Amino acid sequence: MLFVRIVFLILALALVLMVPDIKTRIENQRGDRRISLTVDWGDVIWFSQKEEKSLPLVLDRLLQIPISIIAVPLTLTEKEETHLRGRGFQLLWRGEQEANPPYTLFTRLKEGDGILSQGETVFGYPKALAETAEAVKQKKGFFPLMEFSPQVGLHLFSPLVKNHLIKGHCLQTKEMMTPYPQLWKHRLRRAVEERWVRFLYIHFSPALPLEENLAFQSDVMQDLIMRKYEFGPPRPFPHWETNSFLRSLSQGQRLLMASLLGLFGPVLGFVLILSFSRQSPLLRYIFFSFFSIGIGVAIYGLGSSWEAALGFAKVKGIKILLILPLLISLCFLLTKKEWEQILTRPLTGAHVLIGGVLGAGFIGLYLMRSGNFPLLSVTHVERLFRDLLEEILGVRPRFKEFFIGHPLLLLGFLIQGRVREKKSFLTDGRLWLWLGLIGQISIINTFLHFHSPFHVNMARTLHGLWLGVLFSIPLCVIYSKQVSRDRKG
Repeated sequence: MLFVRIVFLILALALVLMVPDIKTRIENQRGDRRISLTVDWGDVIWFSQKEEKSLPLVLDRLLQIPISIIAVPLTLTEKEETHLRGRGFQLLWRGEQEANPPYTLFTRLKEGDGILSQGETVFGYPKALAETAEAVKQKKGFFPLMEFSPQVGLHLFSPLVKNHLIKGHCLQTKEMMTPYPQLWKHRLRRAVEERWVRFLYIHFSPALPLEENLAFQSDVMQDLIMRKYEFGPPRPFPHWETNSFLRSLSQGQRLLMASLLGLFGPVLGFVLILSFSRQSPLLRYIFFSFFSIGIGVAIYGLGSSWEAALGFAKVKGIKILLILPLLISLCFLLTKKEWEQILTRPLTGAHVLIGGVLGAGFIGLYLMRSGNFPLLSVTHVERLFRDLLEEILGVRPRFKEFFIGHPLLLLGFLIQGRVREKKSFLTDGRLWLWLGLIGQISIINTFLHFHSPFHVNMARTLHGLWLGVLFSIPLCVIYSKQVSRDRKG
């Protein structure tokens, strides 16, 4: 019990140190609910010509929605620029540095304009970063940080324009070849609500006529307005400083501490909960889950810096942190006798083949379903179920928590409480406890996503917990009935 008290004392101290930074971040982001929406000049021209509609008419339709920002190339003619500015459009200059030297941009930039770097490097890298940043600041411009678009020099350029950055998301033409407007809308909504994106760059779909494209843009806007967002000119991502404790640590030290907590936190919670075998399954489940949440909150506090919130400071190897705690926990689940049997048993080709296939299959399936871009995509039915949960709950809990990890953990606790003795790893509940650890690892992993708002991570986790209890009921009932039949037999 002394060990348990020491662990909780350390965790409580960590939370006391981290909570001020989480509070600072929440306060800075709380009032930031303005969204900016932009379309592409190339799409406007293409549809105008394709459907034989006058350009002024198409521009009028955009203003009616209203959309007042257009992404334009640096090859835009002066006549076109004058026409767009005269109609009140704000311009986002886009292009690749390789084809457009920085000085070309400097001559076109006007007050309030934005810059969108395309290609592999950021505008001005490597020799003119300071000059590019100065141009943005002088013109009171904005610089969208587009999700999933890493660029060389971005981590150097962004601190130079820290009061002019805005998190952005792009719906590209190649992703809109098949018309799935509802799917696109859900994706954009998730970007706004779950990752604090405030700049939406939406291309037109070639599979839809112009009016349906415009209707989609309007639908996205109305959907977000119903969720208490507003639309207007780009508002830069707020900047804040960490407290004195975290300032004493380098960014690398904070990320290392977060990684270590992500690795050993689930294992420590697992070891603690194994020592409370006489408690009720539900009580153990609640204890373990809130311990994992505590670890997660401490991790999130370490990642509550401005840099981490924007995605410049990330914990690397998150997928490894999904697997290693599972492997380490086996050391505490298997008895000394079972380890001796495993280590002394002659290794045959069949053992290697079967173990390799099962292990690779489990780990591969587990990892392929994780992350923003899973290698094994979700089925249509599962996607509909996810969207339904999102509509009802406001934020989608993780499938591997409420449908897999939490129910199996509760089942394992139930079996372990009735069997008491460690007879067989496959039948005494330890297998289900081990698989149930997936849910607790996922809870902690959720808080490693520093780009997500704190309330989203917490809501996702809490919804997963009660849904996990709900989905565990059929498993526990089936097991209890089977035990009753075996006793009667």
